[in-house]
This record gives sequence, structure tokens and C-alpha cells, in this order.
Amino acid sequence: MDLGGWVEDLKRTLKVARKPGWEDLWTTFKITFLGFSVVGLVGFVIQLIAAVIPRG
Repeated sequence: MDLGGWVEDLKRTLKVARKPGWEDLWTTFKITFLGFSVVGLVGFVIQLIAAVIPRG
């Protein structure tokens, strides 16, 4: 794709883009928080298992 085509695509995208509302932001926050929580829980469980298993 040439630069001119990319610029036209960018203009078209920005024309239809809109500022997210409060509900969209809140949903994004909840999903992000849930993702961080799951990753943290998985890390905690792995560390807990590693602490319980004796090293030989």
C-alpha cells in the first residue's frame, strides 16, 4: 500500500471515530482489572505450588 492510500484510510478512520463515553470507559476498566487479577492469581498459584514442592 502506498503512502497516499494509507493517508486516505487514516482520514476515513478518523472521520468515523468518536470519543468513548463513560460506559465504554467503565467497561474497559472492568475488563482490564479482571485481566490483571487473573494474571496475578495465576502467578500467585504458581509461586504457591513452587513453595510447596520440595527441591531435591
